[in-house]
Amino acid sequence: MNNMRHPSPHGVLLLIRSRVVAVLLYSTGIASNMVALAGLRINITTLIVGTVIAFLATISSYILSDLMDLKEDMLNSPNRPLPSGKAKKEDAVFLIITGVVISSVTAFKLFGPVPFALVVLSFILGSSYSLPGIRGKSQFWSKAILSALGGFVGSFTGASILGLYTIYALDIATVNGLLIMLLVMIGDIIDYDGDKATGVRSLAVVFGRETALKVMKITVMVLMALALFAFKLRYPAVNPVYLVITFGASAFTFVSFSRLAKKGFERHEAKHVKQVLRAFYFIVQTANILSAIII
Repeated sequence: MNNMRHPSPHGVLLLIRSRVVAVLLYSTGIASNMVALAGLRINITTLIVGTVIAFLATISSYILSDLMDLKEDMLNSPNRPLPSGKAKKEDAVFLIITGVVISSVTAFKLFGPVPFALVVLSFILGSSYSLPGIRGKSQFWSKAILSALGGFVGSFTGASILGLYTIYALDIATVNGLLIMLLVMIGDIIDYDGDKATGVRSLAVVFGRETALKVMKITVMVLMALALFAFKLRYPAVNPVYLVITFGASAFTFVSFSRLAKKGFERHEAKHVKQVLRAFYFIVQTANILSAIII
């Protein structure tokens, strides 16, 4: 008798819901970058399809990581669907395969070989994060590189869909990559105890949380420099409100970092900072859009 369990729609939906905020953060970031590059001339169908491709490719990477990280999640996130038993491995495998196939085939059929290659590369980078034998997340340097490259490649996929290979596209893709890296770094501070227990050599574990926070502050300053560069690239077509929004959000992020240090890196406070960084991400994307449509 075949005892293999079929995927459950309920389990698949639970897996999607568990990662929907992070995945929407990533895929809407790509959508906003597409708008920033093309402005109001963008084709709405292209925008929607590109966002769906990003969503499917990203959810596949996240769920693959969840599947590979069951041991760590038992400590750090025991309420997630897989470690809690609410979703099964078959549900995860189904979601991974479906997401990869639909996103890559759609990218190739509708937009050509370059977007297809970037979608596949994005999934490979995401898979390398937790895949046994590579396990990029186990070392702080590979974790930083993979997260930054993943954000960069995802953003540049939007540029490739539009066929806009410009310095400005490279600039905002770099910003996107650094923002994703920041979110990973604050995640390391949140998971500090679990990472120490499971041998994950994150930046916070190797050099201490204070040093990790300093690196995050430097990263925000680099982001501000890139925002200024983007402004100069598009001047005089860009309204100065772009800089006001970006620099204001950066200043608020710095205040949140300082508060985290003063509170002794409490897990609850670190989670609050992660929400601030997610808001920072959306604010930067909004500023990118405004830079394209406000003259």
